[in-house]
Amino acid sequence: MERVEIFDRADSKRRPRGIDMTVSAEVTADGTAQSTAHNLGAAPTYAFVVPTDTAPATVGVFTVTEGTHTSANSVFTVTNGKKYRVVSVLRN
Repeated sequence: MERVEIFDRADSKRRPRGIDMTVSAEVTADGTAQSTAHNLGAAPTYAFVVPTDTAPATVGVFTVTEGTHTSANSVFTVTNGKKYRVVSVLRN
């Protein structure tokens, strides 16, 4: 998992406004709510799933249901057997 910090240089008061972001390792879904650690220290402002098994040989629907994210984990339920990464973003 990599943590990236981005600053908004357009802030009118010239103070950097940070964005912390983490991208998880690849996860294989089991069809139940799965928690993925993000190390942001607070519940993420935004979190989303990026499918990684998009080859033409992959069949079936890729369904994602968002859970309640916490200060330690982003939570998603994804179709059983599908592979994905979780991107968690905290705007501070």
